[in-house]
Amino acid sequence: MSDSDVKAIALFFFFTMLDEKRALLASSQAYELCMNKIDKDEKAPIGELIVKSTYKVWKHNHSKLIRGRPQYSLNSGWDLPPGLDIGVWKDFQKNASEEDLLAIVWSKIINISESEIAMGLGLSAGTIRYRVSHAVRKLGAFQLGNSMVVQ
Repeated sequence: MSDSDVKAIALFFFFTMLDEKRALLASSQAYELCMNKIDKDEKAPIGELIVKSTYKVWKHNHSKLIRGRPQYSLNSGWDLPPGLDIGVWKDFQKNASEEDLLAIVWSKIINISESEIAMGLGLSAGTIRYRVSHAVRKLGAFQLGNSMVVQ
């Protein structure tokens, strides 16, 4: 497992949880789970294993979250682009369905292919494509809504 794969796991939990402490704990749990899966099946695509591992840990931890109430500091080591305003993401994370939230993070933030996401979840690639597309439209609507309020 490469450094970029470990970073992908951490980013998955940061963007789905917006809670530093829970994200770090969940990341380490998913990393261990992923490494165990790699030991059992070295030929499985790493993206599929990351999806399986992060999903299992997400399902175990997501009920403890209060979506829409972020618990993080941008000065705590999360390597986010300078000047990034994640206000739109907070609104999306709070209001999006679980399926939309997870699909867009796997696909657009940590760049796992739709086919690997589909294999990891046991769904069709078309289902994943629909979820990602739906999430992108919803996220765009939140951004448009925030732009209108600012003007």
